[in-house]
Amino acid sequence: MPNASRFDVSTLSTPQTAANRYVNTALIQDPPRYTLGDASLTTPQIRGFGFANEDLGLHKTVPLRERFQLQFRAEFLDLLNRHRFSAIDTNAASPLFGQVSALDAGFYRQTQLGVRLDF
Repeated sequence: MPNASRFDVSTLSTPQTAANRYVNTALIQDPPRYTLGDASLTTPQIRGFGFANEDLGLHKTVPLRERFQLQFRAEFLDLLNRHRFSAIDTNAASPLFGQVSALDAGFYRQTQLGVRLDF
């Protein structure tokens, strides 16, 4: 079972650090060659970290004349800029098996501004 309370972000990508082992790897073994194992293809008890994401959108519509409207928009994606961890390494032959090996760097705060004229 995962033990998130023992997770230490400072030891990411360090092979099999006891303080950073998120999954008890002693419970999982590869079956001998040319035999079938008795585990399912997926293990629903092993889950990665959850994440929170806050998005905010604001808009203001200003009537200009009888037929014209001007709209100002601002959208803030991942407003609080929270980090996300990558998935748990599930390759039993890897020295990082059962560990979270990195931060997911593809997510960052974004701001979008827009103006729209309706006529």
